[in-house]
Amino acid sequence: MSKISVVIITLNEELCIGRAIESASQIAEEIIIVDSGSTDKTLEIIKSYDIVKVFHNNFIDFSSQKNFAISKASCEWIFVLDADEYFDKNLENQLKSKLFKNEKIYASIRKNWFMDGWLSESFGKDMQHRLFERKKENIYQNKVHERLKSIGNLEIIELEGCILHEQKRLSINNIISKQIKYTDYDIMGKYKNASLFLLLSKSFFKLINTLILKRIVFKGKRNILWAFVIFSYDLLLVMKKIEIDINNKGKS
Repeated sequence: MSKISVVIITLNEELCIGRAIESASQIAEEIIIVDSGSTDKTLEIIKSYDIVKVFHNNFIDFSSQKNFAISKASCEWIFVLDADEYFDKNLENQLKSKLFKNEKIYASIRKNWFMDGWLSESFGKDMQHRLFERKKENIYQNKVHERLKSIGNLEIIELEGCILHEQKRLSINNIISKQIKYTDYDIMGKYKNASLFLLLSKSFFKLINTLILKRIVFKGKRNILWAFVIFSYDLLLVMKKIEIDINNKGKS
């Protein structure tokens, strides 16, 4: 039987961290939480659970924070859970079986809650690679939209059930503030050398594909709004690319 360490990173997660710990405690031998300076009741809630080992680490980026959390785990297998996530019963039961094969990465579909309900499955599978062996090659990379470095080298097995992603504070203002920060990382990272035409064409094609071809336009206001949330991220990348190009032209 394989033992699992569930690792979670936190910052001001008092509204949801208790639910995440309760869910994780059903399948974990230990829960590792790395906090980056919460000022609400997050730490008070965390410390009320004996199964939790809590550490502090100043936030640099998401990959660094998760890799630090993984380094503090002691079990053979790692499951990375966000503070606003929890397991549905099917996934919980499969993880309880703890019958995992070496040299594999296990993935699960994530269902996302927005405003007043779950987003349509028409957006496509939000596949999350979260369960893997605690090995030096299984580390995260990228400052945002972090992914395991070993993906592509190991077989991926899909687990039954879902990770439920229910964000309590996801207002439009909250989304925009996150997008401003995350697009800074992306425009200086994976899109640093992307052409303006590529970014523009990609953003509009994605919007049309989502609304029309995936028929999100018929799925209600919540899903239509989410389609424009995705588009607004791509549009921010376009605007920042234009700003960088103009500034660079002025320096030449």
